[in-house]
Amino acid sequence: MVSLGQLVADIAHEINNLIGAIYANMPPLEEYIDDVKSTVDVAESCLDEVGTKTLNEYKEQIDYAFVIDDLSKLLESQKQAADRIRNIVLSLRNFSRLDQGDVKTVLLEEGIDSTLQMLLHKFKHRIVIEKDYSLNEMVECYAGELNQVFMNILANAIQAITDTGTIIITTAKVNENAIITIADTGTGMPDEIKEKIFDPFFTTKDVGEGTGLGLSISYGIIEKHQGTLTVESNQSKENHGTRFIIAIPLKITPA
Repeated sequence: MVSLGQLVADIAHEINNLIGAIYANMPPLEEYIDDVKSTVDVAESCLDEVGTKTLNEYKEQIDYAFVIDDLSKLLESQKQAADRIRNIVLSLRNFSRLDQGDVKTVLLEEGIDSTLQMLLHKFKHRIVIEKDYSLNEMVECYAGELNQVFMNILANAIQAITDTGTIIITTAKVNENAIITIADTGTGMPDEIKEKIFDPFFTTKDVGEGTGLGLSISYGIIEKHQGTLTVESNQSKENHGTRFIIAIPLKITPA
C-alpha cells in the first residue's frame, strides 16, 4: 500500500506541474488576444473606404465576430478543465496518503470529499450528494486505509442506485467517537444478503464485476481502528435504501 501510495503521489505531482504551466500561460494568452483585437480595431480606424471594405469582407470570410466571441469561451473552457484536473490531482494526493502505515491526525471530511471527487464520473448528473458534516474535528487514524473504506462503501451506494437518487453523508461526534453514516436511496437488500455482506468473497455482482472483498476488507480496517462497521437496509416502497454506520474512536488506544 505504501509503494502504491508513493507511485500515485509521484504521478499526481507530475500532473500538477503540467497544470501549473497551463495556469501560468492563461493570463498572457488573454492579454495577447486582447492586443490582437485592439490592433485590428486600430487598423480599421486608419483605413480608407476601400481598405475598410476589404477588411470587412475578409472578417466576414473568416467569421471574425464569431472567432473573437468563441476565443473567450474557449479560454474559459480551458480554465474549467484545468480546475477539474487540479481537483482530481488533489483528490489523488489525499486519497493515496503516504501515511497509511502510521497513525496520523486528519479531518475525515477531507478524505470523504476526495473519495467523492474520485467517483464523480460514476454519479455526476444522476445522484445528488447531501452532506451534513458536524464532526469537523481531527481524528487519529490510518488515513489511507480509511479512505479505502469510504471508497468501498460509496461505490456500493452508487451501484445500488440504478437510476437517479440521493446519497446522504453525515459526520458527528458522539462521546469520544467519530460517527460517519453513508445512506443511499437504492433498492435496499434482503436480510439474507445483509447478513453476509461482510463475509470474504461474498458478492451479488456478476462474475468478473467484483471480488467480494471490498466490504470484508473495510470491516477489518474499522476493527483495526478499534471501531465498528454496521449496516441497516430497507426494501419497503416508502423508505427503501441502505445505510452504513462507521464508528471509530477519535484517538486510537495503544494495544
